[in-house]
Amino acid sequence: MWDVVVVGASAIGGMCAKESRRRDLETVVLEEHSFVGKGGKCAGILSKKGLDELGVDYRKSILNNISGAVIHSPNHSLKVERSQTVAFVINRQKFDEQCVEEAVEAGAELELNHKVIGFQKKNDALIAKTKINQYAGKVLVGSDGFNSFTANFFKFPKIKEFVMCYQAEYEDIEVEHRHLVHVFLDAELFKGFFGWLIPTKRGARIGFGTNRPKEIEAAMKKFFEKDELKRKLGHSKKLSEFYASIPLSIREKTQKENILLVGDAAGQTKATTGGGIIFGGRCAGVLGEEIEGHLINGEALDYENAWRKQWGKTLEMHHILRKTFNAMSNEQIDLLVGFSRKLGFNKLLEFFGDMDDFLRL
Repeated sequence: MWDVVVVGASAIGGMCAKESRRRDLETVVLEEHSFVGKGGKCAGILSKKGLDELGVDYRKSILNNISGAVIHSPNHSLKVERSQTVAFVINRQKFDEQCVEEAVEAGAELELNHKVIGFQKKNDALIAKTKINQYAGKVLVGSDGFNSFTANFFKFPKIKEFVMCYQAEYEDIEVEHRHLVHVFLDAELFKGFFGWLIPTKRGARIGFGTNRPKEIEAAMKKFFEKDELKRKLGHSKKLSEFYASIPLSIREKTQKENILLVGDAAGQTKATTGGGIIFGGRCAGVLGEEIEGHLINGEALDYENAWRKQWGKTLEMHHILRKTFNAMSNEQIDLLVGFSRKLGFNKLLEFFGDMDDFLRL
């Protein structure tokens, strides 16, 4: 019997497996596809400070350094910039592969083409069933994303708030300052979220999110017809595009006995930006500590309270700020950005310097 069975082999699943192996727990990772990772379906901008915390060698996945942002309201723009790198644009697929590779190097087993089709509880074991084999474990970890099969099978509460996102990646796009991301705020066009342009080495990722999935095609048409975007795109070439759902609220429950959810499956994302790698990785560390205490030291398994105690308040602050932004009209957004520019409002700059932890500002 395995100590830990992890469902899902992307960045968070890899970090969970690595944390388990660091504690000498026998760990297997089950991945439904023939490859690990999300296939690059991610905006891929992560804070330097957060990445450094995770203990993953992310250097080979870096595509660009980011030192600030240009924030666009419907009628104003505001540049906030620091003198040093505050974030990296990464190749998400390479980052996922690195996370899983580090888990395997630590001794975790990786099973590709192993789609989990069901689970069974038998005595003290949780059995994950695939078409190829069955894997009995003492602890089951669902790191299988927003549409988590693990969460759905065991009837965890639904994630209540999410946005549907679209992103396209281009090469040969004209970007004046390659170390600045562009954030587009428009309460009518991007209901419940925002748009973005993220420079890479030779191109850019352009996308947006909305809490009205049925309106995403109309929003896309209006966004890409903006004069500023049309001018930047010029004769660029579209390399790829994707749609994805991002959770903006935490599941009311992320643990049922020895069944644990982590990352997007748990809704452990920043509601302000939708980013989930940093907090998912942080919670993977908490998960490892809790499983060790339970399986090795005989302590009660209380992952639910442990991760919420460490990171719940910070994620709640992101959620409050998202609610505040969502309540603003375009006129109010214009006032905020316009006055911020006139007054030299440096709190936005400080915010960008600590993209993850508002409570430390």
